[in-house]
Amino acid sequence: MVLLLLLLMFSSSSSSFQSVTAECPDKCTCEEEKVYCIDQELDRIPTHIPPATKKLELSHNEIRDVKSLAHLTELQSLNLNRNYIRDIESLARLTELHVLNLNNNNISEVKNGAFANLSKLQILDLSYNEIRDIESLAHLTDLEDLNLSNNNISKVKNGAFANLLELQILFLDSNKIREIEPKSFNHLTELEILNLSNNNISEVKNGAFTNLSKLWAL
Repeated sequence: MVLLLLLLMFSSSSSSFQSVTAECPDKCTCEEEKVYCIDQELDRIPTHIPPATKKLELSHNEIRDVKSLAHLTELQSLNLNRNYIRDIESLARLTELHVLNLNNNNISEVKNGAFANLSKLQILDLSYNEIRDIESLAHLTDLEDLNLSNNNISKVKNGAFANLLELQILFLDSNKIREIEPKSFNHLTELEILNLSNNNISEVKNGAFTNLSKLWAL
């Protein structure tokens, strides 16, 4: 009887393991709710990514289109750095995201609404792209860490970060910023680190840094 029970348990665990393994995409490794497809020369999102995946690593590939990620609505962490991505609108459906890394891609524009539903996002890395405008980030009300370094931003407008009330770290270094308007950072009362190095700043208007009482690194 005991032997029969052990055989049944082994059979059950074995079939469970096989089913999990079978769901893991080609050229990827899977661990519980995490999928790793790093540096595999992928030119598209792999098929058969388990819908319950919470962490997905797709860095160092050749991916251009991310539309097929839209069904992974339980994702909390997504790393797409060092690919060839231009359009990120389809990521708006990933409403559970807390961490999003898109550095070193070909993004020149973040269209209005691209992040409209990502209210839980806390860390966003858009560094090393070709972004010129930052007005579309207004919906990221829980964002704590934003990296926009090494882009093509030329001006920080009034209210550009008005709704980012939880922001603690902001990198704007190595852009083309010439002018910082008054009240540009006025609402960032939680900001602790602000990096504006390696820009072409010729004018910082009065009031640009008003209310930044927690800032300790500039």
